[in-house]
Amino acid sequence: MVKKKVDNEVMVPDIEQLETVKKDPVSDKTSTPKTLVYVGPTLAFTLLWQNRTFSGGYPAEVGHLEQKHPYIKRLFVEPNKVPDAMRAIATKGSAMNVYFNRLKGE
Repeated sequence: MVKKKVDNEVMVPDIEQLETVKKDPVSDKTSTPKTLVYVGPTLAFTLLWQNRTFSGGYPAEVGHLEQKHPYIKRLFVEPNKVPDAMRAIATKGSAMNVYFNRLKGE
């Protein structure tokens, strides 16, 4: 990365050399394409089946479903977090339990 001198010896990165980084709108953290597991209920007439794995981030179908269910992305977790997510879904009153049941009821 090229750095430029600014204000008496302060080095800052050259903005033109920086890569564009995507941010996850749910957590506002920097994200990269990754493997995700959908832990929500199986939704009829969609590609979202419980415990289905997706490579490269969220499937395109989520964008359409997110309009009606803004919490749907929270039901996608990294593979190493599936056991914790399933425990949270089984815990009555937890956020994951509420999201799961909202989708299941519709």
